Amino acid sequence: MNKTGKRQGVYRGLAALMALFLTISIGGGMIANNFSSYIDNFLGTTSWRLETEAASPEEMYNFTSDYSTARELVDGLIDLGRKVSQEGSVLLKNDGALPLASSEKKVTLFGVGAYSPILGGAIGSSASNNDEAGVPNHSLIDALTSAGIEVNPAVKTAYEESGIAPGQLSPSFMPGSGGGSFTITEPALSAIGVTSANVAGYDEVGIVVISRPSSEAADYFPSDVTDETGVAKTPLSFGGNELAAIDFAKETCKKVIVLVNSSSAMEVEPAKQDTGVNAILWIGFPGNYGFDGVVDILTGEVSPSGHLSDTYPVDSTSAPAMVNYGKFDWANGDTITRDSYNNTALRAISYEVEAEGIYTGYRYYETRYADKVNNVPGVGEFDYTAQMSYPFGYGLSYTTFTQTLKSVEWDYGKKTVTAVVEVENTGSVAGKDVVQVYVQTPYTDYDKENLVEKSAIQLIGFGKTQTLQPGAKETVTVEIDAKYFASYDYKNAKTYIMDAGDYYFAIGMSAHDALNNVLASQGKTTENGMDYNGDASKVSVKNVEKLDTTTFAKSENGTAITNQLEDADLNYWMPGTVTYLSRQDWTGTWPKAYTGLSATDDMKVELENRTYEISTTDNVTTEWGVKLDDPIYFSQMKNATYDDPRWETFLSQITWEEAVATIIYSGVNFDNAVPSIEFAAWQAADGPNGINTRGRSLGAYVTDTNSPYYMAEDDPLRSYTCGTMASSPVVASTFSHELAEAFGKIVGNESIWTGVPAWWAPGSNLHRVAYCGRVHEYFSEDPMLSNYISADIVTGGQKYGLVVGSKHFAFNDMEYNRSGLASLQNEQAARENDLRSFQGSYEDAGCMGMMSAFNRIGIRHVNHHLGLMQGILRGEWGFNGIVQTDMVNGSDYFLPVESILGVINYMSNGTNHTEEGGSWEYANYTKLANDAKVNAAVRETLHNTFYTFANSNMMMGVNETTRLVPVMNVWRTAILACQIGFGVLTALALLAFLIAGAKARKERKEEQ
Repeated sequence: MNKTGKRQGVYRGLAALMALFLTISIGGGMIANNFSSYIDNFLGTTSWRLETEAASPEEMYNFTSDYSTARELVDGLIDLGRKVSQEGSVLLKNDGALPLASSEKKVTLFGVGAYSPILGGAIGSSASNNDEAGVPNHSLIDALTSAGIEVNPAVKTAYEESGIAPGQLSPSFMPGSGGGSFTITEPALSAIGVTSANVAGYDEVGIVVISRPSSEAADYFPSDVTDETGVAKTPLSFGGNELAAIDFAKETCKKVIVLVNSSSAMEVEPAKQDTGVNAILWIGFPGNYGFDGVVDILTGEVSPSGHLSDTYPVDSTSAPAMVNYGKFDWANGDTITRDSYNNTALRAISYEVEAEGIYTGYRYYETRYADKVNNVPGVGEFDYTAQMSYPFGYGLSYTTFTQTLKSVEWDYGKKTVTAVVEVENTGSVAGKDVVQVYVQTPYTDYDKENLVEKSAIQLIGFGKTQTLQPGAKETVTVEIDAKYFASYDYKNAKTYIMDAGDYYFAIGMSAHDALNNVLASQGKTTENGMDYNGDASKVSVKNVEKLDTTTFAKSENGTAITNQLEDADLNYWMPGTVTYLSRQDWTGTWPKAYTGLSATDDMKVELENRTYEISTTDNVTTEWGVKLDDPIYFSQMKNATYDDPRWETFLSQITWEEAVATIIYSGVNFDNAVPSIEFAAWQAADGPNGINTRGRSLGAYVTDTNSPYYMAEDDPLRSYTCGTMASSPVVASTFSHELAEAFGKIVGNESIWTGVPAWWAPGSNLHRVAYCGRVHEYFSEDPMLSNYISADIVTGGQKYGLVVGSKHFAFNDMEYNRSGLASLQNEQAARENDLRSFQGSYEDAGCMGMMSAFNRIGIRHVNHHLGLMQGILRGEWGFNGIVQTDMVNGSDYFLPVESILGVINYMSNGTNHTEEGGSWEYANYTKLANDAKVNAAVRETLHNTFYTFANSNMMMGVNETTRLVPVMNVWRTAILACQIGFGVLTALALLAFLIAGAKARKERKEEQ
């Protein structure tokens, strides 16, 4: 081969190589376009911008922050974080040691949690770090130092040099995992070199911090604990070295205070019974600034006013729900298949049978106690005092209060109860007090015949005083909706009923105190087995003459309420399998462990997930992609009402491909733009402690330089992330409507300053057991405390145009195999437990967002369960906002068609499964286009979506002139440059190859 021929070979290879690079750059550009939300989020870029003609600020910015600068907002967060811990930390024990005397200025801190405290839960709601923004977190040591208290430096050095931190749960997102042994990492003091000599000079006060973590995608299991001393029997009991640290503090310090840094209810009985422990203060996860409030309590700057949002039993495994809490897998799971997908891919591995029914938390302990006092047959051996450390609603103060029940008025026709309580500070220091209102409803023969269960006491309302000086009084009025103590009869009436008989409305300092007051009004005393005599004057009795099955059988919007969740009960599929716990016979109906269950053939159909057959021959009348002479753009729908007649025309402009993609391929941040209607990309934040997650910092998405909330690039607070607030149980333990609404308001302000219009929070699921790893995101074991606090946060946040999205709807009470876990329960338990917790946010507060759960309700995924999503949420509760799935963890489980029919607005999905060979290929645009039912559901879904955002702060800076303009940002420019560059190089190499070829042919011809 001559030289020209060799050059031709080189050019050919070069052309092929450049063509390969061109192909890669084109393919990469297509992939990058599909993942634009990820890339923009990571690089801080945007692919679209809004252009608007000048207008008045009032027209443009219809939601206004309470803060004129970012610095003011941050100061507001610091202040509210302090207040929440001031009022949400719960004083459990105090022999007079607290508050600290003004002379007690030196303390020794014990426990790894004192030096590495847990501020928030892992993954979804971890505490942010704002060191770079110049706003560091406030540690316990920082807070003590700011209060003028010196921390023992020698012991501090010993702990810090050990490098040991509280143990962590091990999260797992994979099916078949999610739980493992928890290790208590507290070291022996001798192992880190702490001796009594180290405490000299700092022996006035010893503070021992006991910590337990919480985490998304992980759980505790009672027997899975590693404690090097072998003392701890469960992860929630004190380990040997923790007890030894308390003993060492008792030996070396004059006062010993235990701080419980845990969202899970721990077994604190050893510290309660230990006379050498002077005080116990539960602090939960205090967030970035809560330790300031904790130290305010220790020093007496404020009197504690928090009350427990969970029951603290002596033995955390004694609740009936614990019998069926654990790893329960279908015995015939390997036979659950669809096409080539096995039960792992289908997320059809695990189940939980909630045989305890309504009797979770205090509703078990207090009801069985009442039946014991009343000597009910079948109550069995039950010693309340031996089983209970601290009851639900319990909390001490530095002062004393007297509460007088002035009146209770029940307007049956209006379905309202109004309790008026006078509170007097009868002590010597200022403080706040909580009024807790409970009811005991009659448990009748009708209930027993139809298996309607009744708690002996249930919280129905609360209020909190302002700070009362000694001798001062305040009248607290608590308004209650009677629908919240109606009982659900799923067997006979199949709706809510109000039984005939006496209703005992009571106030009390805890659930147990209120129950004792009710029992006292019924003539019971300690002679009947009560642990102390109640006060009958704190009870008002009202009578309902006859059983009422109609008054509460319609929702607020007039929708008939009837069974929607019959298939959630295992007995629906396997009649007679489950015996639910009943107070008719506590011992005879005590739950058994439902292990080794096999799914029936009918159940397998549901567990295989794909339940809808797509039609390809319907006469579809829904119009898409209509070109209007006078287009209606999204900006023109600002503030449009739900029934605005323009919606149908507006929605018809969207192409079918855009419509389907908006729902099923919306990316992790749900921010796909819709060019046909000029709908811009949007952002969401996940996590109950504020607008955090994936870089949602102040100023992150406020790109309009004319906005009052635009922050300069060099502003150090631009990197400030707002996940700073205390965990949900601390917020709930304030028992404060005012603080809960203030929490919602400040997150609404965060939304305006970050430019993030949607927030997937608060977490409204219940603490079915203390062992769920996600208890830090949820408020309480009690549905009404959770109901009220959630609704208050929704009310506060939505005032600022924030789309608040409560989660996880519904029944997420376990993280093990959470994706696909079959939650099996009867409809009374479902409605009076978890759903009642959510109900206030939607039916009362008008919440406009929701995140659905990973788990199944019964054996059908919640997104597919029309009884739940359509019958209850959108029907009974009248919800017309947006529902977003949790992340699509298993594309053969989260199915697009079934989700569309459930009117799911956004699937948290970052991969285009509809492409050829993908698991959703069966549901691509073309195959769905001729299904009338799917078309109608898509149209309804988009109506909800755009209505929600048209009335949100996403419309800040928008008016009728606003248009959506694509942006050739840095990464798109780079990709285009690569495509052009490789295209040119390919062409040049190809041209050189052709020229060399021609020259070679000429040379060969001349040689011949």
